[in-house]
Amino acid sequence: MKHVWGAGVVACALATAACGTLAGHSCEGVYYICNQTAVTLQSPSDAWAAGNYTLALTVDGTPEQCTIDVPDPPPVSGVQGACSLGSNITLALVSVESCPPVVCNGTACQGMSCTPIPGHFQMNIVVQGVPTHLGLNLSLNGNHLMSETIAPESTTTEPNGAGCGMCTLGFATVSVAGE
Repeated sequence: MKHVWGAGVVACALATAACGTLAGHSCEGVYYICNQTAVTLQSPSDAWAAGNYTLALTVDGTPEQCTIDVPDPPPVSGVQGACSLGSNITLALVSVESCPPVVCNGTACQGMSCTPIPGHFQMNIVVQGVPTHLGLNLSLNGNHLMSETIAPESTTTEPNGAGCGMCTLGFATVSVAGE
């Protein structure tokens, strides 16, 4: 089974913290990195040509830029991009993973890990904050691949229970047909 990481996995790195007791219940627990937007760029067949990619973004009207050099072949561990100095954006080429279903028999479970699919990648963009609009312009070696303005979807939850803090995450998936 092919699994593409969603915004929850990309944007919610786990950390522990305690916030005390509220209204008779404890807010101790796992806290998430919140107020982020994860955008996945998918190319046909999950393949990305080698070369220098430039991603020009407009985040609620503010221009940003990131670049990423993709070697041939890309390493299974992926490639980290570079964004403008002081930017609150990250760009990475990451492996698409196969995650078998978890099967439990009594107290033993199997299939609790994922394996990269060789040659299958996607670009992940993480924006600090939850913008209402994102302009995305992607080029490869100076040749235009795609241009799109999106309004990411968002969800707000209370991951540690009622009264323990709100967590808003944005997410979107964009196809890059020109790749």
